[in-house]
Amino acid sequence: MIVKHGDGGKLRFDDASRALVDVQNVGEITINFHRPLPAGAAITHGVINRRSRTWYVCVQVEFAAPQPAPRARNPVGRAVGLLHLLTRSNGTQIDTLRWLREVLAALRVAQRRLCRRVTGKYRYRTTAQDVACLHDHISKQRRDGWHTTTRWLVATDGLVASETLTLDVMTHHPRRSLSAHDAALGLFRELLTDTAESAGTVVVAVNPQSTSQVCAGGGEMVQTSLSERIHDCPHGHVRLDRDEHAARNILARALACESVRTGPSGANVAGYSVRSLRSSPL
Repeated sequence: MIVKHGDGGKLRFDDASRALVDVQNVGEITINFHRPLPAGAAITHGVINRRSRTWYVCVQVEFAAPQPAPRARNPVGRAVGLLHLLTRSNGTQIDTLRWLREVLAALRVAQRRLCRRVTGKYRYRTTAQDVACLHDHISKQRRDGWHTTTRWLVATDGLVASETLTLDVMTHHPRRSLSAHDAALGLFRELLTDTAESAGTVVVAVNPQSTSQVCAGGGEMVQTSLSERIHDCPHGHVRLDRDEHAARNILARALACESVRTGPSGANVAGYSVRSLRSSPL
């Protein structure tokens, strides 16, 4: 339900600094206020919805977006995967957290219990809410984990080089689809772009083709299978973890694209239009 602030709903604070929402034909409702509003923000609308057993109020505000301060470059490349969720070009790795697999046993039990219920009855509705609560718990854990990771990335790096992966290759794979959906790499890419834009961090997206096979030391093509987790150049140039080696190649491509970029930040030499944070599909 969407209500206009001052006409159908209103947010106010009482003498005890408690947040109250006054909804038309409902009355005042005490809410847990998540965080203070930005300075000078004007409330326009409120969105009231329900997920599983919890009600939420989302407040839409208008305010002048602050300009991000200039950041030191500190470039870093990153590669994503299923064995390690994130691998940076400096060797830092974030292991797969497997949010879904941790509660998969409980989820299967709840879904089997739901199948035994009679559709439309009270016990069916309560069991369906139990299943919805488990899915909501997984979703919150996954989003919070990626939020924490993206905030850490933009706080430590001034330039993040990423790869433009086609996620259908993993999400439709017969053996990797569960892990690919659990990793939510698309959500990570979305949150990284939005967080970097507000923090002033540059995100450059490059073509991921052969990043794990072209040697980062000599440039030779080294054919390897996915089961080989170490890149061992036969010419003796580089011996690295496969994901770290790919992250170094991604960073090198991004820096090459940045070095040849000319003109305003709204476009690059290839003619691609980019966002204000100067991210580009190269």
